[in-house]
Amino acid sequence: QRVAIDGYSWLHKGAYTCSADICMNRPTDAFQRYFLRRVQNLVDCGLIPTVVFDGGQLPMKREENESRRHVRKQNLDKGMALMR
Repeated sequence: QRVAIDGYSWLHKGAYTCSADICMNRPTDAFQRYFLRRVQNLVDCGLIPTVVFDGGQLPMKREENESRRHVRKQNLDKGMALMR
């Protein structure tokens, strides 16, 4: 049986495992290992994973994407201030 996976969603969830490293620009592959481990779990259960990475940004979501980008920048700046 074939299953579809939202690839960006799993990579994003994996980024939580190493968010400090990502923010500090330290090399890490923890998010990739998280992703691959989940794919392997599906294979081990006899499933055939199809990983889907959605396309480019949608013009109708431009304002939402800009808002999210702004909030991410603010949160990164707050986090970096706390790390000092």
